[in-house]
Amino acid sequence: MNAPPRIFGIVAARADVVAVLRRGPTEWWHVGRWDTEDHTFEAGAWFHGQLYPQKCDLSPDGQWLLVSAMKPGANWAAGEIYEAVSELPWLQAVAAWEAGTTYSRGYHFTEDRTSTVGDPDVGDASGVLAHFGVAATEPVQFAVERRRDWEEDPERSEPQRDPWDESRTVTMRKAQPHGDAQLLVSGSYAAFRSIPHLRSPATYAVITNGREEGLADLQWADWAHDGSLLGATVDGHLVRSEGEGLASAWSTVADLASVRPDPKPPSAASRM
Repeated sequence: MNAPPRIFGIVAARADVVAVLRRGPTEWWHVGRWDTEDHTFEAGAWFHGQLYPQKCDLSPDGQWLLVSAMKPGANWAAGEIYEAVSELPWLQAVAAWEAGTTYSRGYHFTEDRTSTVGDPDVGDASGVLAHFGVAATEPVQFAVERRRDWEEDPERSEPQRDPWDESRTVTMRKAQPHGDAQLLVSGSYAAFRSIPHLRSPATYAVITNGREEGLADLQWADWAHDGSLLGATVDGHLVRSEGEGLASAWSTVADLASVRPDPKPPSAASRM
């Protein structure tokens, strides 16, 4: 039996879009675009190598994906370990630069146009770096979430004890847009990661009407901008829930458990 895929989502700050990063089978990655307004999923690029989800980012408008990647044997100016910007859900780089090491915390989009990586090693035809600006991410746990209105709960979190901030258990919480519920995530790392010494895989819970319910069937969760609850189940499905009974009223958007590597070029509809 094939193991279920690992899934992590990155919600666009100002658009009804989620970048979906799926891993499985080993060393294969699949990128997708989840439209949370139309409840549709667009399958995109397949990648054979290593992506680092917690070091990736999605532009505020949901158009551009910034990935931290390692591709052994890659023969291009950005090298084997690199950062790249592409149009979601594809990985054809319009800008890329050498990272040199996997020990950094990656980069993220910022609307401070004075903050950039300088001249990329590959491309920049889109001008996306000049349009948004790109900044290096500071070493802090749950960096993707903190940029999306998640806040650390000091009463449930261990104090920081190392400069890389990766060995403690942290609880983050996020208020429901247009509602009174709270979403919680606890652990030492939100996105899946294959480093053995990192403990406490992420667990999710939702608080409604003062009652906390665990979301044991989810490996990732976040709020959509309309207040519905988005999730990826441990068996590889994208789901959503709204209204009463957020912890149980799930509807399936896409089955990502059964797909297998099938690399294709960007669709004709893509500008890439």
